[in-house]
Amino acid sequence: MVVAQARTADEVETIRVLCERILQELIEAEAIDVTCWLRPDAHTSPQRILCHTYGRGKDQHIPVPGWPYSIICALEPGRSSWTAPLDALRLTPGDDTPPS
Repeated sequence: MVVAQARTADEVETIRVLCERILQELIEAEAIDVTCWLRPDAHTSPQRILCHTYGRGKDQHIPVPGWPYSIICALEPGRSSWTAPLDALRLTPGDDTPPS
């Protein structure tokens, strides 16, 4: 799994080519998800944002500070829980807003 914040253009292209080959030759499907690593007590941690959570109180959806990660996984065909993480990237404030 490749996890990094800053990547050069060559690294990004290498990752793209590798993922494309894996998905074309071996894997029939891929999944993309964003999951949060909640860090409510890490007051000095950089670039925390409010992550939406479910059920942290009685029928409450409370935003909790944390780091969201975007994860791409390859899925095995058929009925299986097998996955192969291909890439993960920590999202920073503003990454989820469209360019203006």
